[in-house]
Amino acid sequence: MNQLKLNPPKGLYGILLQRLEELDESYQKEIIPFKAVFEKLCRNFSIQKQQCWELLFFMRDMGFVEIVAYHGIRVSKRQI
Repeated sequence: MNQLKLNPPKGLYGILLQRLEELDESYQKEIIPFKAVFEKLCRNFSIQKQQCWELLFFMRDMGFVEIVAYHGIRVSKRQI
């Protein structure tokens, strides 16, 4: 008998969280450098750096990431 996998809705924020999770898995360090975050998100979503900052601040306000000043971001493990 085949079991169906129930996937969570994949709106833009779902895809954004998926990309952040991919970044988190690819880096062995706790903090993902801003350069890597901007490269991944700006290329994937065809957005500018300022728009990427706005997304990061939104994700921070929602509790999905922590912004570490002058270093990068830390992805919260609770949401993904």
